[in-house]
Amino acid sequence: MLLEFLQRFFVWVGFCWLLANWTNALHGNKHPRKLLDKLLILHHLGLLISPLIMLGMVEFSSSQDKTSNSWMSMIPTSPRDLLVTACYLGCLGFALQIIRFQGQKLTAPGKVLSQQTVMFPIEKYKSSQAHKRRWLYMPGNEIWELDFNYKELYLDVRFKGYQGMKILHLSDMHLIGFMNLEYYLDVIERAMAMQPDVIIFSGDLLDHDQFRTWLEPIFKPMAEKVPCYYVLGNHDWSKSNPEATREIMQECGWVDLAGKVVQTTWQEQPVSLCGSELPWMNESPDSSQIMEGALSVLVSHSPDQISWGAKREIGLVLAGHTHGGQIVFPFIGPIYSPSVYGTQYSAGIFKCQKTIMHVSRGIGGENPLRLNCPPEITLLTLRTVA
Repeated sequence: MLLEFLQRFFVWVGFCWLLANWTNALHGNKHPRKLLDKLLILHHLGLLISPLIMLGMVEFSSSQDKTSNSWMSMIPTSPRDLLVTACYLGCLGFALQIIRFQGQKLTAPGKVLSQQTVMFPIEKYKSSQAHKRRWLYMPGNEIWELDFNYKELYLDVRFKGYQGMKILHLSDMHLIGFMNLEYYLDVIERAMAMQPDVIIFSGDLLDHDQFRTWLEPIFKPMAEKVPCYYVLGNHDWSKSNPEATREIMQECGWVDLAGKVVQTTWQEQPVSLCGSELPWMNESPDSSQIMEGALSVLVSHSPDQISWGAKREIGLVLAGHTHGGQIVFPFIGPIYSPSVYGTQYSAGIFKCQKTIMHVSRGIGGENPLRLNCPPEITLLTLRTVA
């Protein structure tokens, strides 16, 4: 009886994991928003029927000759057996995902130096449209708890001339109207108090064009104090007019990196800043324009561009898009992360060959629900390995 229950439980876990990763991969690629919404309905239906799959699962070899000693009898042939095999493999993938999640904490090429969590009162900062998302008021929702954290990144020894450089990494603001303008102004005021040398925003500014008038009061004061660079994201592509957004950001003094390589200096050292909005907009930057010996920084909305950066030995990648998974289970980690890599790069500091990447959990979100995954603003201090 116990063995039968465990078999069915593992099949159910594997099926749900496969379904989640299918959804992650879909949202990591370029698809029309209407198509994604329809496919998301299939995902929800799949979760609803998953208990039926568990209950209806029969013994793996039900359609096979149990008396046969041939290894051929172990090969699944019927559709049911193939599904069960796939689910078992999915369960194994889920176990490996948990192991990787725990291992990443030990091997991250950087560390959190300090962190301050600020609670923003709902009644003060909610907008007139907040009632449209009941999740905002759900007990335990951390959307109103913003982490202001300080991290060190350990870059390759090639970049020892950039020691101590401070980058304020912002991402995924998602101006959608659930929080009022005062909320974002107060958030940015606190962020500027962290005293960055440069500010980089890695995409997803707007979810509605009507909030484009908020860009100037939020972003212009930052560019008046330090150099500021940005790329746009998939929500800027699918839910607003990206070119109108670029015009305002340029007026605010922000430099658009999309598909470009921009040369600058940090601490009197050369820096090549690259930008990628793939797979949604523009092309990859021309890596041949990266100055030899310079620190190369790729600003990408999606962390999936880590493979592009690693092949070209980019020094640092700054990304967002995943929101950290938004719901992070203790020990297990996140289940959903819109990436072709699933939850592998959901949030934090990672190393791929000689390339270091920081993925921000972001500030906002279309669905304002955060559990064990508060939004964040991060000041990154560059260090080099010994």
